[in-house]
Amino acid sequence: MSKQGKTIVAVLAFIVVIIAIIFVVRQGRETTPSAYTPPTETPSTPASDTTSDGTISFSRPADFGLAVTMEQIPVSSYIPPCIEFTYCLYYSGAAYVGSNFESAGLSILNRSSGPDFSTQTACLTIQPDGYSGLSPKIAHHTDYAIGVFAPIGDAAAGHYANGEEYRLFTDGKCYQFDIRIGETQFANYPAGTIKEFTASQRTALLAQLRSMVSGIKLVKSSSTLVLPQ
Repeated sequence: MSKQGKTIVAVLAFIVVIIAIIFVVRQGRETTPSAYTPPTETPSTPASDTTSDGTISFSRPADFGLAVTMEQIPVSSYIPPCIEFTYCLYYSGAAYVGSNFESAGLSILNRSSGPDFSTQTACLTIQPDGYSGLSPKIAHHTDYAIGVFAPIGDAAAGHYANGEEYRLFTDGKCYQFDIRIGETQFANYPAGTIKEFTASQRTALLAQLRSMVSGIKLVKSSSTLVLPQ
């Protein structure tokens, strides 16, 4: 074989070797799965929906918002869900949209700073603002006493509210819990323009608000409130 022929054979042999190497490498990549390392994640802790002032604590239901000032309540209604409060839990759900329902809320007010509510008797028996002659139902327990004035209402210009006012005396402090549901007069709307907020819906919402009061805990004992019957 001539020198030129030997050179051509050597080049061809080299090319064959390169092609073989490339084929083996590709086969290895296709048949050998690459190792997978899952990303490292830091477990997140869900934000707490429980609020405490050191004496009592309460939880916010999913369909309620929490406000500590009137400006934080995004409810544009004639009857506000809360009037005077340290905390306001206001209804933010959509179940009653398109009806004569206006608002609902639970207001929590620490009345201990005023001298009028410094004793258990005063806390449980002082009449609600604007009322006289109401007799509260009072229940005494080991580490607290609780009373309720009902019904408590308000009305103006075709709008009205109904609810109840609870008073709690514990650890030398007086708390007031007001629940209220605001509505407009259904009869004031042209027939067929809105749905009626029914009596059964009102009863169910009132029961939910009461359960929010009974779900309030005393921090020292972790016990929830038993409402007067």
